[in-house]
Amino acid sequence: MKFGCMYGSDMCYLFFRSAGEAGQPLSRIVPIPRTKLTSYRIMIIMRLIILILFFHYRITNPVDDSFGLWLTSVICEVWFAFSWILDQFPKWSPINRETYIDQLSFRYFPPINGLILLQSSVLSHNEKNLTESPVSCNKSI
Repeated sequence: MKFGCMYGSDMCYLFFRSAGEAGQPLSRIVPIPRTKLTSYRIMIIMRLIILILFFHYRITNPVDDSFGLWLTSVICEVWFAFSWILDQFPKWSPINRETYIDQLSFRYFPPINGLILLQSSVLSHNEKNLTESPVSCNKSI
């Protein structure tokens, strides 16, 4: 038997765990409704069609006066389109996970010699509160 710690609102509750519970999954996949996925995929396809039509227009109507500038802008637009397409791959079939915090805590922060550490909060104070945002201050910690 091992001790585990489950965090409630402000207290740490002790309970016994068996050795087999250490191998429990840390998360589970939460299904996404088909209606949300279908509507998002339709939007991706519509944007892709508009992007193809835009590139068809840009390539078939070159600017004769400044060909180098036109070619540079087309190359940059193709690069941004390529990066957008790569960005859409994970959004085509997203996966949402629900994490089991108690399992995660028990697996990576096991109690040491029966001692269980309680959850603590850290307060950060910045001297330059007018020039730096709280987000940048927290990132520096």
